[in-house]
Amino acid sequence: MIFCADLHLRFTTPRARKDDFIQAMEAKLCFILDMAKQSPPFICGGDLLDQARSDQELEQWLISLFKHYLVPIICVPGQHELPNHSLSQYKRSSLAVLEAAGVITVLTKEMDAVTYGDWAIWGCAWGETPDESMRDPKRRNMLIWHKMVTQDPLWPGQELVQPGRLLRLYPWYDLIVTGDNHQTIIDATRMDSHGKVRRLINPGSMMRQTAAQIDHRPCVFRWEGDQLAPEQIFLPIADDVLDLTQLQEEKARDGRIEAFVERLETPAEIGLEFEVNLKAHFLANPVRREVKDFCWRMVG
Repeated sequence: MIFCADLHLRFTTPRARKDDFIQAMEAKLCFILDMAKQSPPFICGGDLLDQARSDQELEQWLISLFKHYLVPIICVPGQHELPNHSLSQYKRSSLAVLEAAGVITVLTKEMDAVTYGDWAIWGCAWGETPDESMRDPKRRNMLIWHKMVTQDPLWPGQELVQPGRLLRLYPWYDLIVTGDNHQTIIDATRMDSHGKVRRLINPGSMMRQTAAQIDHRPCVFRWEGDQLAPEQIFLPIADDVLDLTQLQEEKARDGRIEAFVERLETPAEIGLEFEVNLKAHFLANPVRREVKDFCWRMVG
């Protein structure tokens, strides 16, 4: 079995990439498909595609490519693949086109498990939550779930869902494969007296699409029948493919915001009179005459 997530397949180049992004994306996808042909199936934790409605050229290319490899592909819908982030509109999505073409199997909470060997594979789309009915007592159970899982907050105020918590909440799953967080997370927890190890894997994104991912190492996981644990396999990447201008601009913007907040916290510097502050701003900064006149009219 090959586990991956957040491939975000697209035919447009992210702003942060300065190489041939489409060529690099195709090379990585074929690298994964080659492995999956030897160790099927190909399991994706959501956001196989970057948009809910991709252009027809991308749809046709993927249908042709997947038919060429003839690898069983099992995935769940991520929010990027759902029109208006709504599962009720799934039939309007490009993911539904690939499913109708017979090249992928899409799982949601409302569907029965896909059985593969001694595994029962269940799925939850973005926004869904599994329940105890989603398990097979005669098989090992796996859940594929497009769910944001993280060890540490990614932004201020984020509701933290740690991998260990999901393993505790859903003890009937031997393996949980998540997507949405583009970082790689590996977690293993012993849950019973027999020493049974249950795992959660969040593979992370296949491509580095922003400058903030400069340290990300794209990978997939392979788990074959004779292996005791999934094997992490790093994807081939090239150096110097990210334009760091965006990251530098964001840091500069954050610096300006911090400086502005500091000034707001210093009333003596800013002063209490709006008109005085406005005049001081005009003196300190180049402002067009018509803009100045407009501001003074509004103040008056």
